[in-house]
Amino acid sequence: VLTGIFVDAAIQASASDRDNMIQSQIEERNSLINMIRGVFISFDEDGSGKVSEDEFHEMLKNSEMVAYLGAMGIDPSEASGLFRLLDDDGSGVVDIEEFITGFLRLKGQA
Repeated sequence: VLTGIFVDAAIQASASDRDNMIQSQIEERNSLINMIRGVFISFDEDGSGKVSEDEFHEMLKNSEMVAYLGAMGIDPSEASGLFRLLDDDGSGVVDIEEFITGFLRLKGQA
């Protein structure tokens, strides 16, 4: 009986740890999405909900953005290629969904 109680407690603790880990990952992902959204909004100079290649190049002059890209292993000097990568539909502008999805893909979480 004692062994059964111990095993049951271990299983419950394991399930709780797994739930906490999943919740933590969801919160981290949501935080990252909110940060990426905030960066996008701050650089959408004309408020169009889209970032042009010129606006994107301005974004890459921001030290915080450069540090973020560096942390992901991306060299800001590759801006044109990065913009084309984010511009999924080839429209010449990146909307907020393309921006978020692209950066999550680059980070390996999409």
